[in-house]
Amino acid sequence: MRASIIINTYNRAAYLRRLLASLGHLRGVELEVVVVNGPSTDSTTSVLERYRDRIKVVDCPTRNLSQSRNLGIAAAAGDFVVFIDDDAIPGDSEWLARYAQAFQDERIAAAWGPVLHRDTAWFEFWEGATSEYGFQAFTAPESERAPDGREWVKRGQGCNIAFHRDRLVSVGGFDEFYTYYLDETDVCLRLARARYSGVSLPSNFVRHYSASSERRTSPHNRNWDVITRSDTYFALKNGRDPLPVCWLKTLRFAPKKHFVREIDDYWKKGEIPFSYWLRFRGKWLCGLLQGLWAGLTQRRRLGNFNAPPPPFLPFRPLHVNHPLRIALLTQTVPGQPNYGGIGRYTYDLACGLHERGHEVHIICRDEQKLHYEGLRFVIHGLSVQETAPRPIAGERPVLNKNLTYALASERKLRELYADGIEFDIVHASNWNTEAVALIRERVYPTVLMLVTPLAQVVQTEKWLLNDDLQSAIALDRWQIEHADAI
Repeated sequence: MRASIIINTYNRAAYLRRLLASLGHLRGVELEVVVVNGPSTDSTTSVLERYRDRIKVVDCPTRNLSQSRNLGIAAAAGDFVVFIDDDAIPGDSEWLARYAQAFQDERIAAAWGPVLHRDTAWFEFWEGATSEYGFQAFTAPESERAPDGREWVKRGQGCNIAFHRDRLVSVGGFDEFYTYYLDETDVCLRLARARYSGVSLPSNFVRHYSASSERRTSPHNRNWDVITRSDTYFALKNGRDPLPVCWLKTLRFAPKKHFVREIDDYWKKGEIPFSYWLRFRGKWLCGLLQGLWAGLTQRRRLGNFNAPPPPFLPFRPLHVNHPLRIALLTQTVPGQPNYGGIGRYTYDLACGLHERGHEVHIICRDEQKLHYEGLRFVIHGLSVQETAPRPIAGERPVLNKNLTYALASERKLRELYADGIEFDIVHASNWNTEAVALIRERVYPTVLMLVTPLAQVVQTEKWLLNDDLQSAIALDRWQIEHADAI
């Protein structure tokens, strides 16, 4: 089966670049990538230009996620379509292959996986269910029936969900009334009513990095009116009771929804002042009235899939024939305090190597032990405690600082080796002799990037040449002479 990965993006160029590079590391399935852009005003267009002729790009004229999703479906020529948020990355290289395997079962119309929060082991979503009046379960339901008395229907989350394209099109795709919230839930419910099945794939996770947006300005200040409007419309369109009964039940259930409890709990716990609670509740009431009116007066706005999609466009990453596993040593990377030119260069080099298909690991100062910068692109942090200078060379503070960091880097590489991560090559600069312990122990082939030698800096800056600096200069020269390559 062939897959179409659909990315709906708006003003998240840096995240989009990371995701596109990560998709090149997926294995086992022929895929195309469809990016629905817009209406972005940042450098997203420049990112997409780098992938010209390798991905499909569609412009969306409005900030409507469901419309954007339908545009992506219309452009997709794969047997199944996969939606992943632009601020997420697949959990491993087999992510797409597991979806392909799920759709071998002809009964399956939808499949989804868990969503991990950033670099943690905490799940934003594991599995969920919905009822026809919009009650949501965020874990496996404890009972067969929801608070509205209806059976639960399994659902996925739009950050990590896939659909058999033909079956998705047969129910009209996404309802474009939903600008966001409950868009994919509505699809899962309509597919279930069409007697299709959905399946959860517990091992098929993504990592979600929750980029800021106009809809999520703070943990408390969300678009409560839009959420409520979508929820109310959802209940009126999916409730199967006669219209007057459906309308009354929608009103009766409205104050019992989880997001209303969240608003009230924020105030009860002292997380927001009363004025905020009053404003949020006011937005809830506005959304309720808007949803009631739309649910009663508007018809569903489903996708238009009459025209055949453009031909399948295989995603061809610019990969080398023999990808390597590469470690790069540096003190800092962009986004950290006091990072400099070497950190910037090392990070840019790592990004370039990753885009070319190499597995990349950066080792630098960071209290966060592990950060996933992309699929097969990891940053390993060395803590302040690990890199605190020790009196290795007596009263020589510069030399002690450099040796301590070099030894900490070498220990980290040994720890990774013990965990089954073995490198083909290590890259470092000669500045601060970060790789000197590695070169001495001959752990891995080591390539040094030459920057201004310490001896030249001492001369240019007219520093006092004491025993400490003389020793550091000698160590700098030694590593240059003994590195495997320059």
